[in-house]
Amino acid sequence: MGLQISRNILSLLNVIGTIFVVCTGQLNVYASTCISPEHLANPGLDSSVKIIEFYEQTWDKWLSDTVNDLYKHNKNKSNLLNKVYEKANFKLIFFDHNLLPKQSVNVLLRHILKLSDLENKHFSELNDTIQELDAIKQALAGKSMPPEEAFKSNVKFCLSKSTTEKVYIGGLIDDPVVENRLKQWAYNRIDWLISLMSKISRADIQLTAMLFQYVNYINPFVLEKINIYKYTETGESLDSYLNSLHPRNHHYQILLKHLGRYKNLANVEQITIKKGPSLKMGMTGANVLDLQKRLSQEGYLPKDSITGVFDASTERAVKLFQETHFLKPDGVVGPKTKTKLNIPFSTKYEWMKLSIDRLRNCPCRILDRYVWVNIPTFTLEYHSGKKLISTHKVIVGKATGGRIRVRGTFVRRNNTLPLISEIKAIVFNPRWYVPERIRRELEKDVEKDPDYFKKGRFRALKNSLYSWGEPRIYQLPGEKNPLGKVKFIFDSPFGIFLHDTSQPKLFRHSYRAFSHGCIRVENALELAKLILTDTNPEILVKIKKYLAKRDQTYIKLPQTVPIYITYIPVFTDKKGNLLFGGDPYNWMKNGKLPEFFYIK
Repeated sequence: MGLQISRNILSLLNVIGTIFVVCTGQLNVYASTCISPEHLANPGLDSSVKIIEFYEQTWDKWLSDTVNDLYKHNKNKSNLLNKVYEKANFKLIFFDHNLLPKQSVNVLLRHILKLSDLENKHFSELNDTIQELDAIKQALAGKSMPPEEAFKSNVKFCLSKSTTEKVYIGGLIDDPVVENRLKQWAYNRIDWLISLMSKISRADIQLTAMLFQYVNYINPFVLEKINIYKYTETGESLDSYLNSLHPRNHHYQILLKHLGRYKNLANVEQITIKKGPSLKMGMTGANVLDLQKRLSQEGYLPKDSITGVFDASTERAVKLFQETHFLKPDGVVGPKTKTKLNIPFSTKYEWMKLSIDRLRNCPCRILDRYVWVNIPTFTLEYHSGKKLISTHKVIVGKATGGRIRVRGTFVRRNNTLPLISEIKAIVFNPRWYVPERIRRELEKDVEKDPDYFKKGRFRALKNSLYSWGEPRIYQLPGEKNPLGKVKFIFDSPFGIFLHDTSQPKLFRHSYRAFSHGCIRVENALELAKLILTDTNPEILVKIKKYLAKRDQTYIKLPQTVPIYITYIPVFTDKKGNLLFGGDPYNWMKNGKLPEFFYIK
């Protein structure tokens, strides 16, 4: 009888303790304060959050504080991550309800490690995150079963904020020793679980930060739009999403395909081609053998063609090398070809990395229609409907001229400068308004022929003077006008524009840095027709009439066409060959190149 009363009193005290906790508001938002031994032994996300919220703070505050602690020195990153978790309703991004890493964790790390290895991209969280994941894995592997009495008595562990006890035992336990053993197990388990949740939340936040960093590397134009929780639910969905971030243009895909090969080449001993007589068809000896080995290293010549004899296959390989390095493809290995052959593989690897970065970060990748000029490879592309419509050779500015400082960077006066603008007009039979520095150069022609300006159909402007006080001049359209039949107008503080040329034979040259900074376009009239077909087709039938006139006709485009002038060291041709334009202006400093000098 006395034992039964004692048991009833003990049970009543447990109930009263539970009611007291509820009534004092210490249960937060949860209807129950008790956790079964099974859930404490093998906790899930819900029970873990319940414990965090009871003993520490609200779950959203816990996550936010962890973010702010991890990135207290990077306000932008902490703000971005807090927005991500708020948008995801404060769910964990990379861990499931059983506190296990999702398959998307392995997918993300695989992509990050590949990028880090191939391109030496730095992820500051990577090592810490891998260590956190290992610690979480070890913690989850450690089993801690509750004492047998917990199951025999069907007890519950009821949370408490008492200064003396963390839990009350819900259930009938009349042995103080057993009760203390159960409580001690529960205390240890709760401490363990809070520590585990700290590791998990840190790892989740770091993984999320690395995902955003990866996205920003590959496609910086989608960062604010990404629905992170949606893409990380499964490994397949994240893998598909990360693959979709890459640019789809043909240059990028081929560069990425060959990048690993050039990284490996950068770590091998490169065959050096010695100075001396030019090498050509029919020659033999050690120098020819070195040449063949060098061509084979980079894939221009098959290994079974290394014979020490400069034969037809060697000549073909030399010509292909010359074509892809903007040299005259004559098959003769002279000083210029030897210089290009001796460019270190490590330099080419750096060029390729820079090119891949530039292709990722060029805003042209998100446009349907644009004109794209690349200076080092002397090419112009017209894209429309997200397709490459036409390719044109171009002539760009010389690598010479006095040094001037533009936007904090020293360049040569004749360099063509990278910029972003919009073609707003096309001029048929354009006048040539002679720039000041070119006007000075024309003095030599005037000295030889005093009637030079008259014969060339030059005219003086009435209300505009050069700096030395002489009237500015322009040249009327005609065969001698260097602008040719068409000019493309776009805003530029450097006086750069696209135009035709009266000297089309110059496009036969492989290296085409001949101008004072403007860009001469091969088949410029065809480019004008393509642009007008897309923007103002009714003008097409009038072009012959405009070209027959003795003066210029200015056609304003109803829709401007974006133009990008870039400085990308490595491009590709239609056959998939890498084109090493390199660094003709010698702009590369410490592995970096100047950005756009002007953005409209």
